[in-house]
Amino acid sequence: MKIQQDKALLSPSKQPVPEDLPHSQAAEPTSTNEDFLNLIDHWPWVYAEKVYRKFMATVTNKFPQGDNSRLCDELTKLATLIQDVTKYSDKILNNVGVGKDLAEAQEVQDCMQEVEHWLEDILCGALEGVDVLHESHQSHCLMYQTCSSL
Repeated sequence: MKIQQDKALLSPSKQPVPEDLPHSQAAEPTSTNEDFLNLIDHWPWVYAEKVYRKFMATVTNKFPQGDNSRLCDELTKLATLIQDVTKYSDKILNNVGVGKDLAEAQEVQDCMQEVEHWLEDILCGALEGVDVLHESHQSHCLMYQTCSSL
């Protein structure tokens, strides 16, 4: 069933978590959708880390505070995706009722909402200032870095 495929995209794998992503991955090699599909299947926090690094790559002399529009775009795309999953969950509830399929859809929705909160945390840090965001990242105080489900 489609929801099982979607759930597989969000389920952490049994592979060990990498200590850190190579700096070369901070570049913008693929679209956000492709990043989401490629990264979320292993570790949802990796997606958040890539978004953080893409934002930090926008910090230049011309934009000393970075380009917040990128973070807002990521949040908008994710919010739209969450709305779609919510509609799908509602259709499952109406057509099938409470059961395994609804539980799987809810699991996907919960994971996506958690990632949304992580991106909001990054945006809040960016609004406080690039230095504050960088310090939070370095001290592992961002939500995705302290999540117990990692």
